[in-house]
Amino acid sequence: MKSSEVVILGGGAAGCMTAYYLAKEGVKATVVEREAIGSHASGFAFGGLSFFSGAGIPGPVFPLAREAYHLHEALFEELKEMTDIDTFYRKGMNIKLAFDEDQANEIDEEVVWQEREGLGSRIVDWDEVRSIEPRINQEAIKFRLIGESAEVDAYRLVIALMQAAEKMGAILRHGNVVGIKRQGGRPSALVFERGEQMPCDTVVVALGPWSGQASSWLDFPVPITPLKGQILRLEMDGPPLASWLSFAHSYCGTKADGLTWCGTTEEEAGFDDTTNTAGLNVVMNDAVKMVPDLADAKLALQTACLRPMSSDQLPIIGPVPGWEGVYLATGGGRKGVLLASVMGRVMADLILRGETPVDISPLLPDRFAPATTS
Repeated sequence: MKSSEVVILGGGAAGCMTAYYLAKEGVKATVVEREAIGSHASGFAFGGLSFFSGAGIPGPVFPLAREAYHLHEALFEELKEMTDIDTFYRKGMNIKLAFDEDQANEIDEEVVWQEREGLGSRIVDWDEVRSIEPRINQEAIKFRLIGESAEVDAYRLVIALMQAAEKMGAILRHGNVVGIKRQGGRPSALVFERGEQMPCDTVVVALGPWSGQASSWLDFPVPITPLKGQILRLEMDGPPLASWLSFAHSYCGTKADGLTWCGTTEEEAGFDDTTNTAGLNVVMNDAVKMVPDLADAKLALQTACLRPMSSDQLPIIGPVPGWEGVYLATGGGRKGVLLASVMGRVMADLILRGETPVDISPLLPDRFAPATTS
């Protein structure tokens, strides 16, 4: 395979992971990015690497999420050695809180399957919680502790991945792709906004929330829409939070920058990635519910990003039906940074070997193939 023929559309986590894993095996792919590396969701995400909750977990996403978690652990040292960039990967504890009976029942159900999978998940009492983080709201009625969790600085991760891939021969090119030309069932060229064409033989579509625009290029539905999420970075008095905290769909934790990151909203707002007061209030209310002391924290930064969400809330990973050499790596939703590692690994497997040991059968694009009629 000629390295120059492999093109990756999108310079976010999934695209850069794909370039990195291909480069490790000698394929010098070209990453085409419209703006800048990590300039959208991948650059603003919290960077949580928990693999024990979220859409499709437990379920078809769990084996991939678990594999992705271990890939991230290996990536930390690899990338630091190659680029001298510290991605601030670190492990820690995760405590989930319940404030009502429904949330408590949800914790009980989670612990059952998490224990079955050997994740070290357990219910803990107030004495143990206080010994870990005494500032947790005393109105919480149940706690789940899991020790196997991690986080990374998402922006530093994406930058390190691209730098490492470039050192191994990958190319970064800026431009806005508006189509894919086809010859004999395979892609033959990318078409750019001003009519310029770039020859290619293999294409990975990793355009994040913009992946849906490839539907018209491929004559195949790519049902991805943006899910907006707003995050607050707070300066709080006292020591950093001793663990990552969550309840329902909200979380908070102190990052390597010394700020306590709190999130997040889930908004269907199209491609509007601006922050607003409504989002601030939603996130702040949930943060204070977990840690009342955060009511006195100073707002350092409010950000918003767009996550790629598929119509069934599961990732879309694999070859596009009706094409040879075209693949989708998108739909990570709120687990985009975590799942990016396994997406990149799978893309490299499929491109180089035509198969992957990772079970992606429930996540293949063919589940969206239009029904045929007689």
